[in-house]
Amino acid sequence: MFAQALTVIVRRLDDAKARHLLDQYALIGGFAVSAWGVPWATRDVDFALALGSSDSAALSRFLQAEFQPGGPDDPLRGVFRTSVTVDDLLVPIQLVLLPPAWNVLIFQQVESLPVLVARFAWCLGRRSSS
Repeated sequence: MFAQALTVIVRRLDDAKARHLLDQYALIGGFAVSAWGVPWATRDVDFALALGSSDSAALSRFLQAEFQPGGPDDPLRGVFRTSVTVDDLLVPIQLVLLPPAWNVLIFQQVESLPVLVARFAWCLGRRSSS
């Protein structure tokens, strides 16, 4: 179920990137932890996003996601919430919008890890330790 949901959301994010609605994305949360061999129970799929100069409203419409902006004391710019239905089950998807200063720290130090998920090879990011 989660492998199918991951496939669907990655395709949507790739389409958004091709349309210049999104600069970069990386899998985070339980799935990213599990990719490194640490079992982690999760009920959703989480990604970190870098929008660059793109408009969060345009991305929200494209992904059919609800956007909740971060508050004045929140370090995050906001969170997009959507879902994917697989075999009549709803899989929640959270897309965390990072502030521009964090994009430099996180996305320029991403290490790719090929992982086999339901016959698809995906690159899952993690922050490099070097």
